[in-house]
Amino acid sequence: MVNRPRSKRSFLAVLLFLFELVFLDLCAGSLYRFYNSRFPARESKVQIKSPVFHHTLAPLKDEVQFWGTTRTKLITNSLGMRDKERRIVELKPGRYRVVIIGDSFTEGVGVEYEESFAGLLDGFFSKRNIEVLNAGVSSYSPLTYYRKVKYLLEDAGLEMHELLVMIDVSDIQDEALCYRLRGEDQHVESNLDACLERYGLRKGKLYCGGCSFPEARRLITPETREIPANGALWSRLWGKLEFRSITVIAFNKLLDYWLAQPHNVAAEPEQQFRGRWPNDPEIFGVYGEEGLRRAGEHMKMLLALLQRHSVKLTIAVYPWPYQIAERDLDSLQVEFWRTWTAANQVDFIDCFPSFINQTAPQKILEQYYFKGDVHWNSKGHRVVADALSAHYQSRMRQHHIQ
Repeated sequence: MVNRPRSKRSFLAVLLFLFELVFLDLCAGSLYRFYNSRFPARESKVQIKSPVFHHTLAPLKDEVQFWGTTRTKLITNSLGMRDKERRIVELKPGRYRVVIIGDSFTEGVGVEYEESFAGLLDGFFSKRNIEVLNAGVSSYSPLTYYRKVKYLLEDAGLEMHELLVMIDVSDIQDEALCYRLRGEDQHVESNLDACLERYGLRKGKLYCGGCSFPEARRLITPETREIPANGALWSRLWGKLEFRSITVIAFNKLLDYWLAQPHNVAAEPEQQFRGRWPNDPEIFGVYGEEGLRRAGEHMKMLLALLQRHSVKLTIAVYPWPYQIAERDLDSLQVEFWRTWTAANQVDFIDCFPSFINQTAPQKILEQYYFKGDVHWNSKGHRVVADALSAHYQSRMRQHHIQ
């Protein structure tokens, strides 16, 4: 009888302590979410909005960038292109000039410029008195390639002799869902909202790359992949805590870091929808077919533009982890662009064999990709640079150029 009040007080003290822990946890989670919304990206000083071709890099910047836990320097030249140093680019070159354009793989996220395939090609070409400019920026696709190159040639007055276009697997989703030309000046705008209903999609957990600039990120997912509203109570509760509890947020990040492997990144829903269209008929039916059609049309527009300015076009393709895991050498991505380049008499570089060979897929992915990411590490960039330089060396030999 005498111990009951003490036991009751102890029980209430434990409850109060647990309540305080939960309260502090949720407060910390709220502060974390506020910080992320207030300062959404450390690279915001460099990535800026473009009134002509949607987004670009700010000129003459020298900033520290983070890709996950990787810290790199992002330096841009006077044209807002990633470069080895801040410099003024002469519009009229005194030597042969090759401009490379692509998305985040070409920009070289997560590696230093000198370690990226563009930087390695820069070193390869400079010995042969050839200049390389890297116009690639994350989340570009054929429509933005066309509009940016048109701006560079006809508005900025940049002269070039050759354009190397690195067409990424994710470009097809961006072409189908994200970009459209608008207005008399034919500027590029995001078009996701207009496409949601048409494609049977709605806001959810899947990422549409081109619609992440400049401020608001757009998320999409097929309705068939949504968690049903009447799903398990625990799933719904965890889903809410996932964005509110600092403990759950930290737990998920640690779990992602320790369990993430390159070979299973593409199995995550957002990456599956974005990168697996060549291997999944269902995803191909949602946007792949139309995305390829639009990409082909925009590349024809780009080719016609280049022909008017006497600029040679070369196209290269490379795999995502999904294609490597399935040893898909004859991917729809390869087949489409090989056919397109043959029909339009354009040089074609197939980098798929550089990653899909006798070596086990898991070993390839562990060696050449960032852990838990679809992007190459510095070794992966070296593989691509070797494939590209081999093509150019062969071409130089044909024209008796040393």
